[in-house]
This record gives sequence, C-alpha cells and structure tokens, in this order.
Amino acid sequence: MIIEISGINKVIGSKKVINNVSLRIDKGQVFALLGPNGAGKTTLIRIILGLLKPDAGTIRLFGEKLTDKSRPDLLLRVGVQNDGNLYENLTAKENLILWGEIYGLNSKNIKKRIDDLKKMFHLENYIDMPVGSLSKGNRQKVMLARAMFHSPEVLILDEPTTGLDPAAIDEFYQFIKKLKKSWCYYYHVYALFVWYGWCCR
Repeated sequence: MIIEISGINKVIGSKKVINNVSLRIDKGQVFALLGPNGAGKTTLIRIILGLLKPDAGTIRLFGEKLTDKSRPDLLLRVGVQNDGNLYENLTAKENLILWGEIYGLNSKNIKKRIDDLKKMFHLENYIDMPVGSLSKGNRQKVMLARAMFHSPEVLILDEPTTGLDPAAIDEFYQFIKKLKKSWCYYYHVYALFVWYGWCCR
C-alpha cells in the first residue's frame, strides 16, 4: 500500500470541502482523481502531503500513519509536481541543482541526475536557459524533472496541463504515457497520482 486515507473530512470557512473521503492506492497503480473546479482535489492533495490538517480521518503513506513527526521522512519518498515555485531568473539547470541540494544530494549525484533527466525530458537545448524564457510546455517538463529529481517512490501530479494549448496537452499526455513505462522500470516508481483517463482507476 502506497497511500491510504480513511474518513477524511475538511471544512474551510462554512463549506465542507472534503466529506468522508476514503481511498487506497497500491503499488503499480495509476490513480486519477476527477472532479469540477472547487471539488476539493487540490485540498485533498494538501491533506495527503500533511500541508493541511483534516478535521477528521487518518492518512497513511507507505503503511505508516502521517504525523508531524513522521511527515519529513515520509515526504522524502514522494515527488510533487505543481504549477509554480520555479525560480524564473535561474536556469532550468540551476533550479534542479538547488532542488538536489535541498534533498542533500552531493554534486556528483546532482550532475548525474541532471544528465539523466534532461535526456528523458528532451531538455538538452533548454537546460541552460532561464526558466522565465521557456514555453509553458518546457516549464512543465522542468517541474516534472524537479519532482523526480530525488527518485521518489510515488509521483503526485496536480493539474500539470493547466494553461497548455490542445496540441501541447496531447503532447504532454503522450509523453507521460511513455514516462510511466520507463520510469516505473528505471526509477522504481510504484504509483502515480494524476487526473487523467489513461489511469488504472
């Protein structure tokens, strides 16, 4: 079991955003959470990551209950891609170096991860460009590379195609389909938590 939540409730203001939600995601599953804007999808992610406390219910990651004490070690095993939080004045490479340093990787491992990921994401021609000058699609690839940088066991994608045009969205879908196969094999990823129809559940 990778992620298990039981009886999660969350009220924000006067609105019950999450109402008695339970789910379980096992190794090898690709899970999609679907719903309209404001349905509480991102709120649920924040609860799973321990960024927001539920009013009721429990969260387990990798079989261990998520608490303030267990959270730092558990989240080292999780990669999160979301829209934002890249330093636009830094190059894609500099953003990845910074992320590697945050996770305590040494310079040799950081260099190897950058070499591997820039090939995987076809970023060879963009790796030394400021993030602020990149297209939306290439920014999304940098964010995904950053989420994968520390070789996590589970990858959480929060609406990764927001702002992309239809052609770019289709390209992103095809890219993720290929990534799902190769990354599961090479990087020992056991679950992906995303919003799309090509998922297992």
